[in-house]
Amino acid sequence: MENINHGRITGSTLILYQPRLSEMDFRRRLIGDEKTMAYNHAYGGTISFPEECWNGWYQRWFSDPSGKRFYRYLKDTVRDQFVGEVSYCLWQFHCQKR
Repeated sequence: MENINHGRITGSTLILYQPRLSEMDFRRRLIGDEKTMAYNHAYGGTISFPEECWNGWYQRWFSDPSGKRFYRYLKDTVRDQFVGEVSYCLWQFHCQKR
């Protein structure tokens, strides 16, 4: 198993990178791509992420002090380009009797 140290995967050219707000275009293109989002076909496929939504989304994911959200780009340092994303969001679900 590879070790992860400060966002760098040992023995790899990949790092976890916290994008700047100005770099959200990669996310827009990624979730807007039909092949990438094919897994999401049952729920609508691609997702629209226009620039006017970036700031609110960015604040929710990077300014949340609870630690329940994590988002990073996966960056190939050799090619100096983003190649994917990594994220998690912890939600607490409650079952209610009807």
